[in-house]
Amino acid sequence: PDGAIRWPRDLSKAEDDEDDTPWMIGVIQGIPATDPARATQLLAGMNYSDERGEAMAALLPSILSQGPESARAWAEAITDEQLKQGAIGQIADALAQKDPQGPAEWLTQNPGEAAQPRMDDVISAWMEKDADAAVAYYKGLPSGEARTNALRGVATSMALQDPQAAANFLDNNAAYANDRVYQQFVWSSFGQAPDLAASYISKIGDAREQSRMYDRMLRGWLRRDFEAASNYINSTQLPQEVNQRLQDHMQREQQRRQ
Repeated sequence: PDGAIRWPRDLSKAEDDEDDTPWMIGVIQGIPATDPARATQLLAGMNYSDERGEAMAALLPSILSQGPESARAWAEAITDEQLKQGAIGQIADALAQKDPQGPAEWLTQNPGEAAQPRMDDVISAWMEKDADAAVAYYKGLPSGEARTNALRGVATSMALQDPQAAANFLDNNAAYANDRVYQQFVWSSFGQAPDLAASYISKIGDAREQSRMYDRMLRGWLRRDFEAASNYINSTQLPQEVNQRLQDHMQREQQRRQ
């Protein structure tokens, strides 16, 4: 292990490069079974980068093999807060495949900018196993980021099965929805109910993101079903700039078809 750790550092020096990050992934992958503490220390010493994320992914299978309790304890003991949050999120994601309730409660107890967005994936996994229990858990959460992220998971899963039921659920829980909740609902419901999905784009508060979503979704609908999409565009009050771009796009498409 000592020689393996020295090698990328010596190589980086030989190449006049202070960053040994790309070479450390294999080193970290090789030692956690015998020395997880050292692997974690090496991981924390890497520069914040895509490679550090890859190293984390390489380390996790060994950590998870020790069982859920050990994996959670390992993540909570990390002193680098950014790394800790990433570890909590990834472990919760992995554990949710077998027992989504445990990871959901763990994320609720460990609020953090990096880990919390994983709540929607955990709740989505829970919805697949027991939708009633997942919804009940969501309803029991206090107002805040955890509840909003959980709502995204509930609405996404519902939208894939029954877009209208998901829309109704969103309407009844609008106080906890944010732009990401509505964006995810639009993406998830678009395949089955493009008109319903498109009608929820107006609920996105960020004007720039709303405009981008209109362009992407409605142009995609025009490619798939030009007549239905053009009828929707012509009969719906869209933001002026969005409508103008889509009208120009439809005109070019009609000329191309002729």
